[in-house]
Amino acid sequence: MEQPIKSSIQLQNIDIPKLYANGFMIGLTLSDLNVTLVINGKPTHQLIMSLISAKTLMNGLRNAIEDFESKSGTTIPDMNELKDLFNKKEQ
Repeated sequence: MEQPIKSSIQLQNIDIPKLYANGFMIGLTLSDLNVTLVINGKPTHQLIMSLISAKTLMNGLRNAIEDFESKSGTTIPDMNELKDLFNKKEQ
């Protein structure tokens, strides 16, 4: 059974290892999704989960980002949008 969702402040104070990434690679099988976390081009950790868990995570991330954007009045670009923006400025 799933535990109740805690606030981000409560989760930050839990004494468990923390991970950071500034990039990622995604692999897929018929039943699982593999996210390889990357720091400055170097793979550091892998997150492997069922497709159902991955889709639930995707929806949770989308909701959190949309909530932030709505409350802050800003739009966070993704890496592809930033790449396109910088390529246009160099032309």
